[in-house]
Amino acid sequence: MRPIAVLLLAVLLLAPTNSLSQEPDLTPIASRDEAIALMRLYAGDWVARGMSRNNFDDELEAAGCNMQSLFDQPSATLANTGRCANTQGAVNLDGDLTITEGGELTGGYFSRFERAELLSSDGLLYEEGFIVQARYRAEIRQQQQEIEVRVSVDRPILREDGKTVFGMIVEVRHPDTGEFIEFSSLVFTRLD
Repeated sequence: MRPIAVLLLAVLLLAPTNSLSQEPDLTPIASRDEAIALMRLYAGDWVARGMSRNNFDDELEAAGCNMQSLFDQPSATLANTGRCANTQGAVNLDGDLTITEGGELTGGYFSRFERAELLSSDGLLYEEGFIVQARYRAEIRQQQQEIEVRVSVDRPILREDGKTVFGMIVEVRHPDTGEFIEFSSLVFTRLD
């Protein structure tokens, strides 16, 4: 299933330093204003290092990303662009996350080189970060596939060395077993 690799790397945009190594305490943010304040923390230029795989049968290997994130206050949208790579190749990325009027988190991520349609998106903002689960219909190498992805992201923190970092784990639902398989684990560091 090598075609899934490009779309999966596209999801890496968004990213573990503390809470994602264990099951997070899912206490939802109380108000839309709090959600906006949290999402604004992800704006900036970031570089990421970690591990990723391109297919369900591959081993995790070293990976890296560069990402630019802009937060638009009026629309409550975090827009992301960037590039991620491992030894199997690189992909350019586009994506966004929006906080709805009801305080829900929605959005999706797309590779510029593949056609994909976001079928559904569902997110939860909580005290330590956020989780987004999305389902796509993608045309990859002239084949239609449905792909379900879950992205878990830590809240950015300021480390003792003065660097701001956040972690991200991307999981993809295996089409045969139905379980989520980790495809990437990255730590993003803000470029100052």
